[in-house]
Amino acid sequence: MVTMRARFRCWVALPAMLILPNQKLEAQIDFATVKREVSAAQARHLEQAEYAQVDSIGEQYDELNNRAPVSKVHSKTRRSGQFYLAEDSVELAPPPNLKGLIPRRKSGVAARNSHYAFSLTRPGGPGEWRLKDLHLDNSADPLPSNLKTESLAQGTLFVRPYSLNPTTLMELFDTPSFRLLSCGSSPSDPAVVRVQFESTPPTVDKKPQAQLNGWCDLDPQVGWSIRGVEISVNYPIQSTKVRTDIKSTLDENGFVRIGEERQEIWVKSGNTLDSHRTQLNTYKIWQDRDIPEREFSLSAYGLPEPPGITFARPTPTYVWFLLGAAGFTVLAIAFRWLARRKPVPSAL
Repeated sequence: MVTMRARFRCWVALPAMLILPNQKLEAQIDFATVKREVSAAQARHLEQAEYAQVDSIGEQYDELNNRAPVSKVHSKTRRSGQFYLAEDSVELAPPPNLKGLIPRRKSGVAARNSHYAFSLTRPGGPGEWRLKDLHLDNSADPLPSNLKTESLAQGTLFVRPYSLNPTTLMELFDTPSFRLLSCGSSPSDPAVVRVQFESTPPTVDKKPQAQLNGWCDLDPQVGWSIRGVEISVNYPIQSTKVRTDIKSTLDENGFVRIGEERQEIWVKSGNTLDSHRTQLNTYKIWQDRDIPEREFSLSAYGLPEPPGITFARPTPTYVWFLLGAAGFTVLAIAFRWLARRKPVPSAL
């Protein structure tokens, strides 16, 4: 619960009705209002029912260690109603100064449809997919955490604008150990709200948990989505600081669409900097409302379906070509028949 002192410090200036670009925050608002706006926006994105697909490409470099491999990630996420699919492929390429090494590749899939949820792996890169997890909806066994709807939704654009991987903004705000430090206009942009916080989880089995502290910038003009985040995770021996900057826009339906995401990670042992990595993700987003459920099934990856479960197979392309050719043939015959029936003019 936010204390009265924290609420007093949390007054921020926002426009009374609509915020115009580059306009300073003028009306007063507290953290409770920020939470309400973020909660409503995040819920609206999660409820999107239309099919949408996102392709993201990311590359990660280690500026401190030039012998570290370059990580290249390609991700594809899909959603249609309550059907989800997330596919990732990771390639660890050798650094420029270590030529001749073979890149290492690994791919994975997690998905669910109206009958079951499953995950696949392809540890050697291109090749056959291997079934890792399968959970039928009528099974009494517990559903693996990586196949839960919330977990699958975490990787899609439907929650990404509100994600602090591996948690969301609202999950962070509602954590019992969350403590608000301040809430006001961001130093980088007076039209953006900056929330500063810290979190000290209770000790578990006499082991101290990681302490969190940092800030997040929220943009009221772009659906109260995340503009920037900086979080430090402090363990007794090691600490990690993550800084993320996001470029987003609103589409014609008022939903947040991420275009680019830049992230820096610093890892320290005591006062020694062990690693400094940078990752840049670019996103491509499009929609299609007529995608069959089979696209979210094992059949889509060439694997057999569980006993008793079938999905309608799409009509092969060559069938449509044959039907089209047959149609043109019928039309040609009809026109030829009509031409023969055309009356011949009589001689005077």
